[in-house]
Amino acid sequence: MRKITSRIKMISFILSLLLVSLIIITVYLNQQSKHDGYVIHIIGKERMLTQKMAKELFLNLHRQQSDFNSYINAKNEFISNLRSLQTGTHDGKISPPPNDKIALQLTHIGSESDRFMTLAETIKVKIVLHSPPSEGELDELYRVNNLLLEQIDKTVHAYTTASEEKIERLQWIQYLGALATLLAVIGSTLLSKQIDEEFEHFLSNAKEVSKIRCDDVSDHEPDRKEPQNELLQAESDMKTFLTHVEAILNRAQNALIESKNTLIQIEDAAKTMEQQLSQTSLSDPDKDEINDYIDMSENLTINSLEKIATTQQMLDKFQTMLEQIVSRMDKKTEF
Repeated sequence: MRKITSRIKMISFILSLLLVSLIIITVYLNQQSKHDGYVIHIIGKERMLTQKMAKELFLNLHRQQSDFNSYINAKNEFISNLRSLQTGTHDGKISPPPNDKIALQLTHIGSESDRFMTLAETIKVKIVLHSPPSEGELDELYRVNNLLLEQIDKTVHAYTTASEEKIERLQWIQYLGALATLLAVIGSTLLSKQIDEEFEHFLSNAKEVSKIRCDDVSDHEPDRKEPQNELLQAESDMKTFLTHVEAILNRAQNALIESKNTLIQIEDAAKTMEQQLSQTSLSDPDKDEINDYIDMSENLTINSLEKIATTQQMLDKFQTMLEQIVSRMDKKTEF
């Protein structure tokens, strides 16, 4: 038999666990969306930096005085971002590649970027030395630049796909959690209904019990203040019943005392008869027969007194217990 409080605690724990889990998953989902969006932004920026490096090289071909500051800054940022994407960062803003496919794509980007940087540095040196690069070198730079951009686009697509799959998995977990929460709510509703029925049954029984009366208990009891809730009403009804039981116990104890006094009087009468019998002129057989009856009555009296004493002890213990219960109820009602 499970206690009502245990069932309430169980359903409360399940609901709390599900709600906390859903909150954690939702927060994690939002954080992952921001994280993945930032990573995809960094990869997209790599594409822009690649184009910026190529553009700065071509612009310096037509400048009277070369300026490679923008080229160098774009190059350093490109290398730094690529290293962060391959290994992750200590602050957690960029994580290592989530799968082997993305790790392989980043390796391809590293290979293509090395070729691109080598060609770019060659062209840069020639521009500084005022030795124009050949058309073949420029065409090769343009071709490698397109290959690098193609690898970056594939990596962006791979990251986007991985992010969407991860978010979809988390969303399915959310859906399952929401379904479990719905089932828990339905279960708690049914459990609440069951508890309400049991509680109503208990209140009804408590009310019926409070109607039990002892003959010496007046039906016209003083008016009591109406309790503020059903539990206090049930407690009041049970207290009334216990009060009636206590009255019955008092009556039983009084009856035991009267019985004990009666038996003592019988015992005294038997002793008196025994003394008077010795002074009569009856024959010995008659005296023996009467003595047998007197002894029998004394034995019955002794046995009855022992049983009365045992019953008295039990009633005393029972009454003490009832007084403690009633006292506790009185203290609780005062608060």
